[in-house]
Amino acid sequence: RAIQLLLHDPSILTKMVVPSDNQKKNLVNCRIALQYLKDAGVSLKDDEGIMITAEDVADGDRELTISLLWNIFVHLQLPLLINGRLLTEEIYKVQGLEQNNQITMSSPLEMLLTWIQ
Repeated sequence: RAIQLLLHDPSILTKMVVPSDNQKKNLVNCRIALQYLKDAGVSLKDDEGIMITAEDVADGDRELTISLLWNIFVHLQLPLLINGRLLTEEIYKVQGLEQNNQITMSSPLEMLLTWIQ
């Protein structure tokens, strides 16, 4: 349901197996959810490059599940929370740079980390 809300795509609900009352059904649903996330561009790897699989999520691997949640936040929510233009102006101001200096940052997370430094 969270993926449906974050992606604004109700079609995922029609593919879910309900009730999800056993491990096999949980695994099928996790595979469907991960495919939707992958299609949306969310990384299915943790910070060490380990692939996050449906089995990891269905089996309750806490570390990999938290990594997946972080990836979802960074890819789907952080861009909605950050105004790139305003944050870039703030970075110039904090770092004492002229506006004509070019700072290139590829993502909202990179911008936020630059601002924090």
